[in-house]
Amino acid sequence: MQAGSVAERRLPRLSVVMVVGACRERGQYALDRLCAQTALDKLQIVVVDVAEASVRELVVPPGAPVEIVQAHGVDRWATA
Repeated sequence: MQAGSVAERRLPRLSVVMVVGACRERGQYALDRLCAQTALDKLQIVVVDVAEASVRELVVPPGAPVEIVQAHGVDRWATA
């Protein structure tokens, strides 16, 4: 692939994965701060939402590189 090609420019330079549960205000604040970064076009943001389905949804600005993965009701990933 040639340096500076379109395909190369679309790859994120940094991927961020965040897990958000019942603390919606804290999760929304963190997501808002990530989406306010000047290098937003170089980021990929993945939010794993483990809160119950009845809580309010997170708000994502239009065009922000955010993918929300719904994992409602997950209370643990594995035993320690």
